[in-house]
Formats: sequence, C-alpha cells, structure tokens
Amino acid sequence: MSPEPRPADRRWLRVQDLFHQAEPWPPDERSSRLASIEPDAGIVAEVLELLAAADVESAAARRITAKRAPSLPPSVGPYRVLRLAGHGGRGRVFQAVRETAGAEQVVAVKVMLDHLIAPADLARFEREQRILLSLNHPGISRFLDAGWDDTGRPYTAMEWIEGESIDAYCARANPTPAQRIRLLIEVLDALDAAHRSLIAHLDLKPSNILVEKESRVRLLDFGAAKLLAVDDPTSTQQLTPRYSSPERLRAEPVTTACDIYSAGLILHELLTGRGPFVDSTSIVALGERASGAATLSIATGAADLDLILQKALDFDPARRYASAAAFAADLQAYLEKRPVAARRPTPWYRLARFADRHRPSVALGALGLCALAALAAYALFQQHQRNREAERTRHVASFLRGMLTMSAVPGSATPGLTVAEMVARAHRRLKAGAVLPDDLAAGIQADFAYLTQEHGREDLAEPMARDALSAAERSGDPAARLQARSALATVLMRTARCPEAVRLFATGDPLLAPALPPSLLVSYRLARASAAEQCEARLNDAISWTEAALNDAAALPNDGYGIPPAVMRAAIHLQETLLLSRAGRPAEALHHAGQGLALAASHPDGAYFRVALLRIRSQAHTAAANPTAALADIREAARLAPGIVNPFEEVRLQTLTAGRLADTGDLAAAAAHVRSAVAAARPRAAAIGPSFWMILADAAEVLARTHACDESQAHYREVDALTQGNMPRTWRGNRLFYEAECALPMDPRRAAQLARQALDAYGDLLPATHKRRARLGEILSQRQ
Repeated sequence: MSPEPRPADRRWLRVQDLFHQAEPWPPDERSSRLASIEPDAGIVAEVLELLAAADVESAAARRITAKRAPSLPPSVGPYRVLRLAGHGGRGRVFQAVRETAGAEQVVAVKVMLDHLIAPADLARFEREQRILLSLNHPGISRFLDAGWDDTGRPYTAMEWIEGESIDAYCARANPTPAQRIRLLIEVLDALDAAHRSLIAHLDLKPSNILVEKESRVRLLDFGAAKLLAVDDPTSTQQLTPRYSSPERLRAEPVTTACDIYSAGLILHELLTGRGPFVDSTSIVALGERASGAATLSIATGAADLDLILQKALDFDPARRYASAAAFAADLQAYLEKRPVAARRPTPWYRLARFADRHRPSVALGALGLCALAALAAYALFQQHQRNREAERTRHVASFLRGMLTMSAVPGSATPGLTVAEMVARAHRRLKAGAVLPDDLAAGIQADFAYLTQEHGREDLAEPMARDALSAAERSGDPAARLQARSALATVLMRTARCPEAVRLFATGDPLLAPALPPSLLVSYRLARASAAEQCEARLNDAISWTEAALNDAAALPNDGYGIPPAVMRAAIHLQETLLLSRAGRPAEALHHAGQGLALAASHPDGAYFRVALLRIRSQAHTAAANPTAALADIREAARLAPGIVNPFEEVRLQTLTAGRLADTGDLAAAAAHVRSAVAAARPRAAAIGPSFWMILADAAEVLARTHACDESQAHYREVDALTQGNMPRTWRGNRLFYEAECALPMDPRRAAQLARQALDAYGDLLPATHKRRARLGEILSQRQ
C-alpha cells in the first residue's frame, strides 16, 4: 500500500484532476462548472490559471498547424466533404454528405492517414469495418459504407450523430443522480449488445458516449475494439489510461470485464464529479492501479450504489459483474429500491428494501389488518373488476356501432364505405376526442394501424400506431402498451426503419407476462421474431420467438371473436416455414408449410394464409433444390392472390415468380416477366405504398441474375432514394451479393470487397452450408 499523500500533494492532485476534466469544456463555462463541483475557491482559481495558460499554448500550436495543415479533400468516395470533424494519430474524420435522388444524407467519414497504409494497418482498419458491420443496436452509431477514395486510402462512413459527450451533457443539463444512472444503463445496454456479438469496446470514455436530443445515448468509436472469438493479430494497445482497467494497463489479454471497469469509472465521475482515486492520471497513480495498490474512494451517499461501483471496479476481473446486462440490472434494481446483487441478501436487508418500496403499505400493515377486512376488500375488488369489464364492453360496442352506422346512413355523405375508409374515419373520430378509456383507445388504434398497413398504406398506419402508443402510455396498462409497441414497430419495419423498431421492442420485452391474453402474446412474439430476423440478424432467436408463439396459440379461445385459432396457427406455421427455410432446414420448413396449409384450408377465413403459405413453401422448395415445385407453388399463389391480398403482395408475387423462373434456368422468361411486373406496378405505386422499394429490390435481383447489371443498378439507386439507405440486413446482403456477381467480370478486386461486405451483412443468417456462402467464397478467392 502506498503512503497517504501529504495535504500539499493532495491539493495539487485535485488541481490536476480538475484541469483534465475542465480542459474540453467551453472557456466561458469553465468557471461556473468548476465552482459547482469544487467548493475551494483557491483550487478553482489555480485550475483556471492553468487552463488559461494551456489555451494560449494551444492557440499558438493551432496557428503553426494551420500553416502546415493539408487542405480539405473535396470528396471521399461518393461523399462530399463539408468540414474536418476530428483527427487523431490514426486518421481524420470528416463531416460529409451524400446526395441521392435530390436528398442529402449527412455522414461521418473516417479516412486512414497516408503513413498508416501498410498491410498491418490495413488489416486493423478492415477489422474495425467487420466489427461495425456486425453491430446492430439503436445505442451504437450505425455503419453505412466503406471503400477506397480516389487516392487509394481506405475510408469508413458512419451515421452522423448530433450530440454532446455524456460528461458535458451532465455538466450542462444537471440531471438528477437517477437520470445519470439511467444514461449509464443505456450505455450498458449498447455495450451488452456488443459483448453478445463477442466484441469488446476497450476505449470506453465520456468522449465516446454522446447524448442526443431527447437524452438518447449513442456509443461511438470501435477503433480499439477486439473480436473476442478469434485470435486477432491486429489487436492494438490503443487506450485511454484514465479510463482503462488494471489488466489493460498491464497489457494483459482483454475481456469484456475491461469495459465493465471503464463503465464503472464513468458512472462514478457522473455521480460525484471526480474519479474514485485520489490521483487518476499521473504515471505513479496508473502504476498503482495496474498493480492493485491504489485505494478506491467511493462515497456516493447511497450504500447500495457504493457497493455496485465497488463490484464494477474490483481489481480482479473475475469478481466484477459477469456482463454489462448484470451491471445494468443491478443499477435498475437500485433505482427501483429492490435488493441488489452486489450486497449479501440477508433477510433484514430484503425486508428493508421491501419497506422502502412499499412505505404506505408497510405503514398500513403496522396498524394491523384482520382477515375479515382482507376478504371484504377482495370481494369489493372483484365486484369493481366486473363493473369495469362491463363498462369497457359498453364503450367498445358503442364506438364500433357508431363506425358501422355512419358508413351506412345517407346522412353520412359517403354511404357504403370500404373497410379502409371506415377505419380512417373512425381514427379521425378518436383524434377529435371520442370518449374512450385510454387503454381501449390504444387497442383500437393499434388494430386500425394493422388493418391500414395490411391495405398497403403504411404512411396512414404510422400516425394511428403512434396515437395508440401515446394513449397506451397514458393508461399505463401493460397489455395496451405491449400491443401499441408491436403495432408501431411493425409499421416501422415495413418502411425500413429498423433501429427505431428495435428500440420499441426493447421496451416491450419486459412487459411480457403469462397473464396477458394469449392472442396478444402470439401477435407480439410473431412481430418480435420478424425484428430479430430482419433487423438484428439473429435467425435462431427469431425461430425461438416463433416457437414460443406456437406454444401460446394452444391457449387461444375459440369464442367466435377475432381471428379463428386455426387461422392464427396457420399464420405461425407460415412464419416458422420462412425462418426454417432461411436457416437451411428445408425438410422442417416443408413440414410446417404442410401443417399450415391444412389449417388454412379448414376455415373460410384462411384464404389469405393459403396464398402466403404457398409463397413461403415455394421458398422452402428452392432451399431444398426443387425449382420445379417452387415455380408451381409461386404460380398457384399468384393465381389465387387477386382479391385476397393487398396490391403490394399481389405485385410482389409476380416479381417472385420471375425469380423462380430464373431458378429453373429460363433467364429470358425471368427478365421479361420481371420487367412486365415492374411496369404494371409503377402506376399502382401510390396504392402499394412505402413498401414499393421491395418490388424494385426484387426486380434488381432478378435483372442481376439475368446479366442486366446496369438495369439492376438503376433499380437499386431507386431503392436507396426510397429507403434513405436503410435496407434491412438480409436485403442488404442480397444486394451486395448480386453487386459482387456483376462486378466480377470487370473488377475482381471490387467484387471481392463486395463479397466480404455481403458475408458480414448476412452474418449468421446465411448457414455455413448455403450455396450462396460458397459462391461468395469463390468470389473472394478470385481477388487480384
């Protein structure tokens, strides 16, 4: 143990620590912000004097650097440079824009410095790209593109984030301690997503955590990250000593526990305004931390919070939290006044936590409750529930009766409304203030959103779903909140806005409970499976969600209301068929398709699912290398579709038929069929709605397969304009695959780059035995 520092040393260490904290702050804010965290006016004056001297020195350095600084490049790849946003020892970051169909997308472009373009550094740069491609989480800045600029330097394009560092935000906005902890919980959620992808960040610090508008947290800069699943020879010792774990300071092998430690350091600073050590940055202090000789000084004023931080900052990585999720769960337990895992769970401690959570109830219990009073209260509660349900039924019946009546009477001005028109009118009634309890209004609006979306009008469905979510949040009812999230997230996925959809599901998953209605559990799990597969590239998770929905469906009541159980089970078999087919399990997929078709045929309302199951069984036949059976199924689905499915699905069956024709080898017929389908679809684009981009993407794939590559690229440019580049990962993987095929004859090097990006985009969605993975490997092997 090192000796206790003398008072003079402690004072200087405090000045040094405050100097490092305040240096990034705006000069006109430093005095007030320092005074808010340091009561000693003399120390504040010394820090300000040092900062003023440092500013003078920095200004002189900038004047010298400005004379030597290279001019901004006009562009990097397809991106027009606006300004230099940042620089370091490894590269420069520019704010840039890309113009697509008249729209501008602002991005951050990172370009490697010329002197680092060596094989080892290129390998490190490519490793960062692989890491970024594998991450798909709303709390992590999104990877957009990568390539080489005109001078041969590699670049990476990332989503541009407007925000401020988490420490600057806390200093400016002065959130409460609970709000600061919630910010760190968001950081840990993003960190956990990276860790579950076997990626350690390894440079976690306040400047790499931005807080956007609405206080959303985004995690940046995976330049020092490491893929834990492989022996990564390109791993570096790039680190920020102040926020590094002892094992990182000792240059030992890294684990996710390094990030847990760094997160603990950041949380301590956010809560107390200082680090947990007397000296945080001097060489001697760093050596003490590396050896375990440094003494933690944690005093947040809350015993449980102190223990949580002590566990996160334990010198031994094995004694820290096992995961970022466990760290976040303990912080959430602290906020909710529940027992925390960092503390020994004695009976008295648990009782104290219970009393803290339920103070009114405990106070009442102290007065004593007799059994008779409890029974009477329960009887009154049951009566209240019966009265409440009767009132809810009356409200719903009255509202629906009004919908039907207003569509039929001559005085409505538009008698004989369609279902879509009736729903739109009822939505306007609710917006205008039709009197319904919030939970009922939320459920009805969510149903309206679903019906409108199924008519191909996601643009009209979205405001309905958002109104549903607002009403659900006001009600606080778990069922209403879950249904509204599912409705809005489904619309967002259909319009290629996966990050927002994933954020909604992340807040919906904790609401799942066995006591909820089986129909709600089934519909939510099906939507959740779609998000896991389309947005998060977690195919096995998607299959698990669907299997859980099939189990829930066994409890569906056959009461004559809503979707008949047989039809609902057919819908679940439909999704299971699709997922199993994509997972390379065609025999299981065909089995589920057969079960689903039998259920769909057993009820008059199953016509839609019969068409959908024929389409998905066609895909399973393709996976089973039976193109003739696949073409027969898709043609039968297209024949049955008119009058059963919406305009989008009707047209898409035609583009899929073209793809099946290509599978049989009849490329001329495939090209002619898809051109005819797109030509027929364009006049119907308004009726098809925002999902029109999928039609164009289907057509682009077929045209690439028939060697009409220029025509294919033209369609993909239209897709970019419609989606703003936000294609789901499976679609992005398909696009990169066909672009690689088109590039191969003329530019094998470019084709290999596209093939690598395609493999990264697919991730585990492409089984190891899939022929497309083998073909991508062949393209990579032809790189010159």
